[in-house]
Parts: sequence; structure tokens; C-alpha cells
Amino acid sequence: MTADRWFVLVAGLAAVAVARFGPRDGGPTGAGRSQPPADGQRPAVPADWRAFQDPGGSYRLAHPPGWSPVDRGAFTDFVEPGGGGRFFRVQPTADGMEPLPAQRSLESSFMARHPNDDYRRVRLGATTFKGLPAAEWEFTFVADGRPSRGYDITFNAGGRRHAILFEAGAGQWASSQDELRAFLAGYRPRT
Repeated sequence: MTADRWFVLVAGLAAVAVARFGPRDGGPTGAGRSQPPADGQRPAVPADWRAFQDPGGSYRLAHPPGWSPVDRGAFTDFVEPGGGGRFFRVQPTADGMEPLPAQRSLESSFMARHPNDDYRRVRLGATTFKGLPAAEWEFTFVADGRPSRGYDITFNAGGRRHAILFEAGAGQWASSQDELRAFLAGYRPRT
């Protein structure tokens, strides 16, 4: 094999390895992630999604059309229309906690508040989000008799800890992954 062909072969294999196993901007990275972009590309925000600016200026994002932002004081929920039960929750705080200890604390308080809801951890660990150190927590539980699943990622930016939670019924989880990736891709914290 000539040197030129050898170089092309090695470069091609390296490109495949990066596309298959390398980190992807726009979403969390780390071992065990259950929702990597299928094509290895940065997830895109659909053109028909609606822009939203946090009144406090901590973040801006895009959400699916028809989903309603609901101000709940410390956080904002983006709720699916028609009572489908899926929602995104965004909560910027100035508590100063690092992402992984914050996720562990959140898991403990969730288990205390839901002792009979069949909570199961899928994963909890360090990752990155848009190049920032982050922590992600994925879990299953039973909400009002319905098997459900949640994914929460938290990271620090702009003097705040940002937490983004997505919950859906277990039967909707797989079909919701494109929306989850797009929501995370469209989230922009103030830096």
C-alpha cells in the first residue's frame, strides 16, 4: 500500500471514529447516554419552534409549537397541549452548587417525596453540555399510576446553575427523543 493510500485510509477511519464516538456539541456527552443524535450531527431546532426569553434574562430557548410556558415561580414549565403529560422544566438558580452534587441532592429529595412511586435510577453522573461541565440524571418512576421517565441535566453558566428536566410517560419516551435533543440544542444560557 502506498503512503498516499495509507494516509487516506487512516484519515477515513479517524473521521468515522470521531463521528461515531466523539462528543457532539449541542447536547450532553458521556458514557451511557441513551439519546445520542442518530446521525452523529449536531441536533437542529425545527424551524416552527417558538422562541422564549426568560424574563429574568438567564436564558433563552426554543420550544415546540403549541406547548405553553407556565410560570411556576422558581421555574418555568413548557407543557404539551391536550394533556399529553410531557413537559420540559427549566430552573435557573443562584445556589452556587456544582452540577454533580446538585443532581445527587435532587435525587435524594425526589426519593424522599416519592417513597412509593417505584423510583429507579437509570444513570446519574458527570457529563458536559455545550462544552460546560455538567451532570445528568435519568430515572423511571410511577406518576399517578402511570409508568414515567425523566431526564435532568444541570450545569453552571452566567453565575447560575441551570437545570433542565424532561418528563414523559414511559410509552412516549422513545418517540420523544428528537424533541428532547432539539430542546437541549436550542437552550442558550446567559454567559
